[in-house]
Amino acid sequence: MEINLKSIVENRIILDKDETWPNELKLLFTKNKEIIKNYLFEDVYIHEGMRRYEHLHNKYQNEFIDILNASLSILKDKKLIAFHISRLHNKEINYIKANGLLPTNEELYKTKLDFLIEENLINEDEYKILSTQSLINDEIRKNKIYCFLTTNTFNNNSYGDLGDAWGGEVIYRSIDVYENIKKIKSIGEKCIVICEINDNEITDKFLSTTDGIIMSMMKVFLNIQLYEDIQPKIADKDIIFDHKIDVLEVFKINENDKIVYKV
Repeated sequence: MEINLKSIVENRIILDKDETWPNELKLLFTKNKEIIKNYLFEDVYIHEGMRRYEHLHNKYQNEFIDILNASLSILKDKKLIAFHISRLHNKEINYIKANGLLPTNEELYKTKLDFLIEENLINEDEYKILSTQSLINDEIRKNKIYCFLTTNTFNNNSYGDLGDAWGGEVIYRSIDVYENIKKIKSIGEKCIVICEINDNEITDKFLSTTDGIIMSMMKVFLNIQLYEDIQPKIADKDIIFDHKIDVLEVFKINENDKIVYKV
């Protein structure tokens, strides 16, 4: 099955789909193509080449930063699409649609566990195990939401085992839970949550000269320019939030589904 984002995206931006970008941004990239290419190639040489420890200065940096700032001005007030993968049952899907996607914390986790009891998806003993043996307070997960910014993530099946078990990594990374409650792999269905991100939430992530959002868009642009007949390739781009984000839609998916953007 194909999931076409066209009707959902409207005036929003998908990082690896240049047809969703403002024309002004594409014109800016085109005008400065050589500077962008030279900066990115030099950046690879400095950070990945043999001389990465010599603290070399990218001689194109000043011009590149000017292009970054001009790009940010164009993208001001624009909204980005982000994708979150999770295994959800119907009551959770309705909750997310009504309340947005919330950071992982004890209060949200208890709400989700209570849903499982209400829907007769677990028993009281399983509830107790899930309540006490998860990784809900793990430093890298607490008060965070992990999202992807690229459709490339889904079409290459590079999201791994995300969505294979209910509760996500706070559950299946806990050996005690995973070994004792096998049914977490059959609760609900694998879903993609389509989110909307405002530019003022991620301004700092736009401007990074090493792995920023605009820099990633430039890489997509160059791939299209240099390899016109090849699908643009870009490393999966993820992003972390520490606050609620708005949800546009939730799709149930299987491993054969494709996420596309077709006019």
